[in-house]
Amino acid sequence: MRKRILLILILSINLSFAFAQHSIINVTVKGQVTDSLTKETIPYATLKIMSKDNPATMVKALATDDNGKFQFTMNKKGNYLLLSEYIGKKTTTREIEIGEARTLDLGIIEMSDNAQALSEIEVTAQKPLVKVDLDKITYSMEDDPEAKTNNVLDMLKKVPLITVDGDENIQLKGSSSFKIYLNGKPSNMISSNPKDVLRSMPANTIKDIQVITDPGAKYDAEGVAGIINIITLKDSSMGGYTATVNGRIDNMGALGGGVYLSLK
Repeated sequence: MRKRILLILILSINLSFAFAQHSIINVTVKGQVTDSLTKETIPYATLKIMSKDNPATMVKALATDDNGKFQFTMNKKGNYLLLSEYIGKKTTTREIEIGEARTLDLGIIEMSDNAQALSEIEVTAQKPLVKVDLDKITYSMEDDPEAKTNNVLDMLKKVPLITVDGDENIQLKGSSSFKIYLNGKPSNMISSNPKDVLRSMPANTIKDIQVITDPGAKYDAEGVAGIINIITLKDSSMGGYTATVNGRIDNMGALGGGVYLSLK
């Protein structure tokens, strides 16, 4: 009798584990955005993923790289809408279905010119996720829904020209020689231990992340690849202090943690 009960328990655990594994997916979606007329790639176009059943809700947002390419991961099956936006271009909508396939290659997504767009008019309804200036690139954290639940280190992986490897080492334009600023000023706290500090900072406290590719004399950044300038949200109604504590453990038994404290 005991052997029979034990066998039933083992079968139940195996079935539960198999169901859990089946329900968790990890689908990589990739493609490239180009101009429909010239066939040139469109760098830093804004991509928004909406649920087809609820198109008013944005599931994910990201930007194409400097070659117009994009790649992101979806972990929930269903039908979605992929919106491609760029100033001066018509918004392109593509339906995508997330199913069993591990990789979904959307190929080339073409965008055509918006003939009704006038250079004298600023289109405020189409705020880009990435703004490109002569000396810097600005990634808007406020407009990314994933910033509500992720930390700053996770969000850095989405910022153009910045890469974060499996060991959470940060590189700017392929170089580890860069400076990190907080609200336009050098931050020794972040620079001395960027991985732990940025992992401890909630992304919903950040307004923008600027990648300054051509630092001027005022930044005193000679000899570095550039500057990562983190702009925090400024809310005069928020007084006192805010603290965030986190801990982690990996499958090798390594422990870690961090604390982020903001005082006003």
